[in-house]
Amino acid sequence: MRKIFASNNRRLRLVSFDNDSIVLNLSEDNDENIPFPNIQELKINLDSIQILPRLFTLLPNPQRLHACVEKSSHEEDLSKLFANLSPLIYLTDFQLRFVDFAEMFDTIASILNQMPFLETFTFDLWTNDERLVNGSNLISMLPSSLKQFHFLIRYYFSEAHSQIDHLLKSWPNHMRVNYSLNEDDSCLLFYTMPWLFTFNYHISKDK
Repeated sequence: MRKIFASNNRRLRLVSFDNDSIVLNLSEDNDENIPFPNIQELKINLDSIQILPRLFTLLPNPQRLHACVEKSSHEEDLSKLFANLSPLIYLTDFQLRFVDFAEMFDTIASILNQMPFLETFTFDLWTNDERLVNGSNLISMLPSSLKQFHFLIRYYFSEAHSQIDHLLKSWPNHMRVNYSLNEDDSCLLFYTMPWLFTFNYHISKDK
């Protein structure tokens, strides 16, 4: 990956990997701290969430970053990995998609803390963590600079349907949040309109 960032004598500004490209890893080696300030836009498929803080260290000046993460973590709190990083002060557009099941409210909050001037945030995930579908909790971790917020969340739950009304009421009136249930009523799909994402995705039909 470093060879790609350094190509064309470090004059490359935009790197975009196709949706069907292989997921990429970023090994920890002696060159880890050599940054690539030339990269301003990046669309990439990552092997795991642990790679993201290394990417933040390598790319200090991105303006647009779209990342699809193949593997998340179910056991460790990864928020500490983002605690001592330099903020991405030029980043205004960030998209984050988790292919794996994600229960990382604190980690996502730590990631957003590194983006003080973010204007557009879009994310897509599967979860059973109510904090990630509760409007009051989710909005509390967004940067004050944000102008556009879009999401697609597949929320797995086991309680009565009355929980749906509780979650919908947690969102402010000015945000248009839609939902649908899957066939066995075990997964609640929350999404904003319009839905914007550069990676492939699938939405089930509204009931």
